[in-house]
Amino acid sequence: MMEPWPIAARVKQSLPVRRVCGDPACRGGSRLWPWRDDGICLNQVWFCSPRCLEAGARRVIARALLPTGNLAEKRHRIPLGLILLSRGALTPPQLLAALAAQQAAGRDRLGEWLERLGFVGGEQVLAALGVQWACPVLPRSAGLALCSQKLPRPLLEMFHMLPLQFVPARNTLYVGFCQDVHYPALCAVEAMLHCRTEACLMHRVQWQRALTRLEEPPQDEFVFRGRFIPVEMARIVASYAVKLGARHTRLVALGRALWLRLEKETTANDLLFLEGAPVADDRGERASG
Repeated sequence: MMEPWPIAARVKQSLPVRRVCGDPACRGGSRLWPWRDDGICLNQVWFCSPRCLEAGARRVIARALLPTGNLAEKRHRIPLGLILLSRGALTPPQLLAALAAQQAAGRDRLGEWLERLGFVGGEQVLAALGVQWACPVLPRSAGLALCSQKLPRPLLEMFHMLPLQFVPARNTLYVGFCQDVHYPALCAVEAMLHCRTEACLMHRVQWQRALTRLEEPPQDEFVFRGRFIPVEMARIVASYAVKLGARHTRLVALGRALWLRLEKETTANDLLFLEGAPVADDRGERASG
């Protein structure tokens, strides 16, 4: 039996998918655009014009900036000093001396003071951190090549991390940390790059040397520092999306940072809003303070 209306069915299949603008106040009337293939997506929601994108970005940014508590992770891990004591790498008097020096100076981590005072070596501290965080350790002798997956440099400096290697077959990005493993940062990277992440620990000297090899300032990063309100940030996002010809935009909030990635075909640009706690206010006034 012949399929009814075969020509109409084939024509229907060849038509573009009907797209609905994500802005409820879209000036297109019904907000249905069956023939349009332009516009831009923000977090997988399609907007038909820069005006609608700005309105949608304002709402998304306002939600992202709602207080969610401190990003600092709760400490339920064995203290580094106790791990070194249990391994016989450190004596109680040495630990007390390092803690006293750290408290008097009011800066740096215990592991750094232990190394500085000559009580333990860097490899011993790194191995103890691997036990503390239950993750692999990158040997100091390992050579580091620039990773194919790039992350914004301010985020690398903020969370003391570095993309080490991307394995396409597993869609996994290996990220090194030279202090604590910052799991919220790993989750943000996964959401932004649509990949899995695996953490490891590296020595701070390795991390510092790798940072010096990165391009500075990166040509594909735009950083805005200060206190902004959502209406200002949304205006900047829409402006750069048009300027760069982006088709897809993703946004994640990470502590003091709001990270956006603007993508066009095979290229991508990063926008970062840093410093200060923006106020969730849709008025055109700059937040005070």
